[in-house]
Amino acid sequence: MLLTACAARVPISSTPTLSLCPSPGLFWASTGGLLSVSAVVTEVLRHRAAELAPPIQMCDALSRNVPDGFRTVLGNCLIHGRREFLDIAGAFPAEGRQVVEQLREVYRFDAEAKDRGLSPTERLAHHQTKSGPVMVELQRWMTEIIVKKRTEPNSGLGQAIKYMQNHWGPLTLFLRVP
Repeated sequence: MLLTACAARVPISSTPTLSLCPSPGLFWASTGGLLSVSAVVTEVLRHRAAELAPPIQMCDALSRNVPDGFRTVLGNCLIHGRREFLDIAGAFPAEGRQVVEQLREVYRFDAEAKDRGLSPTERLAHHQTKSGPVMVELQRWMTEIIVKKRTEPNSGLGQAIKYMQNHWGPLTLFLRVP
């Protein structure tokens, strides 16, 4: 099997492909609906050396992307959290804009790290220093909106906040793992 060389990261996409990524130790798994993504990832991980640490799995927050019988370090794509707020921007323009602008800063810091050619460890420190405070403020703001009942939990804004809060750990993995 070609994909048995996977090492540290297991990114999962929603595009209909299954191929090796150009970076060593990475592969891209998606089936275009023919098989579940978890089935493909499970098969790849079945061939992975058992003594290796759990791989980082980047995917959206769908539970069907989690492999069966294998532990991974789950990271969710922040773009999906951002999309929740873009989707409700018509009904909640100020709130949607605030979140999108905060996340724009995080993406700007990531672009800086790439432009500077930072190593994974340096990039992590850069995000912790620059993006960390932005994400802490975003989390504080979302909690305040809910706790002070500034929106109904079932409103579009409430649902967008709930998505971010429910997946906060995987959405912010970039602040803890290089």
